[in-house]
Amino acid sequence: AARAEGWNLEALEMLSMGREVIATACTAHTEYLNAGNSRPIAIDGLEQAHNGAALGKWAAWGDRQHQQLVAELREVHARRQAGSLDRNDAGIATAQRLSWDASARALLHALESVT
Repeated sequence: AARAEGWNLEALEMLSMGREVIATACTAHTEYLNAGNSRPIAIDGLEQAHNGAALGKWAAWGDRQHQQLVAELREVHARRQAGSLDRNDAGIATAQRLSWDASARALLHALESVT
């Protein structure tokens, strides 16, 4: 869980291995993480981000987000302990769609349409 994240390559790597991913439903990784391939933590709003200076906005983290994160972690752990944690096939499909090769082909295609 993060208040803000760039692309979140680690989450995509976990999807590629068919693992469960729990992540906040905010910022860049929402381009590929959804309820079908992951366990998004609902965000109620944004707040001013600070790192010594105002940097924009990031997800507000409160008790509801904390409780949902704990519930998701417990659910995944319980399923793993029971031997019922299946491979995340939707995650694998998402990662295949966003592979380095697929990304390079999309970039080349975009560049070809510009020239």
